[in-house]
Amino acid sequence: MRQFKIVMTISVCLCFCIINLHAESQESPEDKKIKQQEGLVAEQTQTKGKFNPADCFGKVWQIINEEFWDLNFNGLDWKDAGKRYRPKALMVKDHESFAVIVNQMLAELKTSHTYYYTKWDPDYYIIQVVFGKRDSHRNGIGVVTKNIDGRHYVIAVLKSSSAEKAGIVLGDWLVEVEGQPFHPIRAFENKAGQELEIIIQRGTAEATRQKLKVISVDRKEEDWLGNDSYASVKTIEYKGHRFAYVRLWWLRGMTMKYALEDGIYRANETEGIIIDIRDGVGGDYGYEFIAPFQQYGLGEITVESIYRDRREKVITGCDKPVVVLINGGSRSGKEALAYFFKKTGRGVLVGERTAGYTAGGNKRQISEDSFLYLLCWLYESY
Repeated sequence: MRQFKIVMTISVCLCFCIINLHAESQESPEDKKIKQQEGLVAEQTQTKGKFNPADCFGKVWQIINEEFWDLNFNGLDWKDAGKRYRPKALMVKDHESFAVIVNQMLAELKTSHTYYYTKWDPDYYIIQVVFGKRDSHRNGIGVVTKNIDGRHYVIAVLKSSSAEKAGIVLGDWLVEVEGQPFHPIRAFENKAGQELEIIIQRGTAEATRQKLKVISVDRKEEDWLGNDSYASVKTIEYKGHRFAYVRLWWLRGMTMKYALEDGIYRANETEGIIIDIRDGVGGDYGYEFIAPFQQYGLGEITVESIYRDRREKVITGCDKPVVVLINGGSRSGKEALAYFFKKTGRGVLVGERTAGYTAGGNKRQISEDSFLYLLCWLYESY
């Protein structure tokens, strides 16, 4: 009886082994290669303490698979895309290079509001502010740049920033920082309070290059751009005419609403207002940002707050002419706002064609240093 039990046990073990060998034989060479890569990456991750590419890629693929707005993925075979890009993503050496591969895959969806952001991308910080993370911060000098063919050009110099104090202006090509190629994040990482040498080029010829001294500052993203919107409010005088001006970096929260209120207050003392919604990010639909201008024909509306020791007046309406500045960087909620002004005839649009991205997205955390922003719905206006 005992010998019978031993024989049965051995038989069962042999069956399991045969089944496992058969399963392994059914795996394609490609599947085996992927598993080997994932195992190697996981081992390196545990030993070096780095991010886990296999885990991050799996999360990105699965979230898109379950939450992307179009069940047909805009005609893309999403499973095939995952198989094609996974090996590439697992072979990169750092998170920033990993993001490049992942975003190449996401680009095949041919849509907006779908991007993998890491902490080495400036938009990583401003998008977090829009989604309520007000303590999002980074080191920098107070410029907004645009990467054109590998060169970082200044598209905005923030008010009272160290870049402004150093003499950096719109259109400058930022070439190097401390002898290294300029990078909007890495160039200033862990260098808060330090005076750095930056080389800029202001023209097509290399002879126009200049060396400037600039101080890196650790500051909240909301303060960088929020304060710039407040400080942007001004009166522009041109050929005997006077107009108010305000720049809005995004359309959500009280920071931008207060900036617009300041612009409206000044507009009611001049002949009109210029609202600059170029670049930055979108935000909400924009209803609250056009509402003060829908009092057309009624004149301005003044609300007075009476305290025991003072009185404060706020002008909430504006019946003056409106010009809205737009470009290819005006997206999402900003495009909706531009459309409202155009549709109602309440404002004139000036600039470049917008991106065509009137849609809404959600933010999904992938790792400590990254998140996925994905398209979840489209807007239609009538």
